[in-house]
Amino acid sequence: MSINSHINCWNKNYNLVKDFVQEKGSFPLTTDVYKCEYVGKFLYKELKKYKNGRLDERKKELFEDIGFNFQNIKSNFVTKGDIQWAKTYDLLILYMSMIGKPPTNCTVFHDIKIGNWLFLQRQLHKKGQLKEARYNKLNYLKLLEVKR
Repeated sequence: MSINSHINCWNKNYNLVKDFVQEKGSFPLTTDVYKCEYVGKFLYKELKKYKNGRLDERKKELFEDIGFNFQNIKSNFVTKGDIQWAKTYDLLILYMSMIGKPPTNCTVFHDIKIGNWLFLQRQLHKKGQLKEARYNKLNYLKLLEVKR
């Protein structure tokens, strides 16, 4: 593979990652495919280069330009757990808009134990283990008794 075709391939993959971020709001996971390309694998390989000190500064700056945080790499990705949390949170909002009050611990709504879920979020909060973004969403709904 010539140098020019390697550069073109890298630029193509980088632009796909950039488009993915703009469309999805997060960076691709290793298994993510976007527009028939393995953008997650490309990003994973670039992160390995970074960890091994082999990612050149220009490429690092390009990733930073699209919002990649090399100081806290995990913060760049939305996990399946984050997606499930958001779905349950949305269901909680739907429940509260229909019923007009928070669920009790034993409430099941649309086959999801949202009362138990909310109880667990409160327990995580009391232990100081609730992620800040999640705290902010629950606190906005006035569902956490103790302020941080």
